[in-house]
Amino acid sequence: MTNYRVRADKQLLYRGKNGAKARQIFLEAGRQEAYFQARIFLLIDGRKQAMLGPKCVPCRRIL
Repeated sequence: MTNYRVRADKQLLYRGKNGAKARQIFLEAGRQEAYFQARIFLLIDGRKQAMLGPKCVPCRRIL
């Protein structure tokens, strides 16, 4: 079975085996203001598959 994790810096947002739910949490965390300055990672079996980086302050006004 494949293990999925979503991390925002050192905070674990999701750990489980549901890939669709992990992807949804990963994308939603990228939109939340609480994680604008965090690096958000999607890990599959402990390997980094995707990353959303910190956003600058003017970008927040656009979203």
